[in-house]
Amino acid sequence: DAEGSVVLGDLFAEDEKDVLVELQLPKLRAPQTDPPPLVLNATLRGFNVPRSAPDDVAVSLAVARPASEPAEQPVNTALDEQRNRIMVAEAMEEATRLADAGNVAAGRAELERIHRVVALSPSGGTDLSNMLKAQCVELQGHYADASNYRMVGSKMSRMHARSHQVQRSTHMSPEAYTSGAKRKAALKSSWASSFKSGINENDSDSD
Repeated sequence: DAEGSVVLGDLFAEDEKDVLVELQLPKLRAPQTDPPPLVLNATLRGFNVPRSAPDDVAVSLAVARPASEPAEQPVNTALDEQRNRIMVAEAMEEATRLADAGNVAAGRAELERIHRVVALSPSGGTDLSNMLKAQCVELQGHYADASNYRMVGSKMSRMHARSHQVQRSTHMSPEAYTSGAKRKAALKSSWASSFKSGINENDSDSD
């Protein structure tokens, strides 16, 4: 919203969400490095179910502003691959919009474009980026013509785009975001077992 708040919803202990923030820093009249100026304050608030109490975690970001950019700065590949994730999700949505408007070829070209962008990125060889590239290639085949798009490409594009937006796995990519999936599956299995056990006990009592 206007205050910069992001609602993540319920999370399991193993769930991970990567929220990328893009900042535009004002031009300074002089370098500032010691101390570096503060540019962002962030707070995470949530209710901790095991403790039955709220949790608050606060962090601050300071960015040094030297007179010239230091040479050979290492690229944060973990950050870069999350940027790829968001760009691919947006490109899949754009490809869907173009194809829905009747321009399937333009949708396919958009998927080809984002595939090149990810491949040339600093994190282009990570597991996440490789999966994103593979999905783009697969989708391109389903943008071969309007008929193929309507049968498969449309639903697949929307499914993958949503999956990457919320970082949730799908049946087509079960290992993509597995953080809380196993915990949720185990919980459902536990509920089912308890339910069956209750039924069996009731049957035994009736005998």
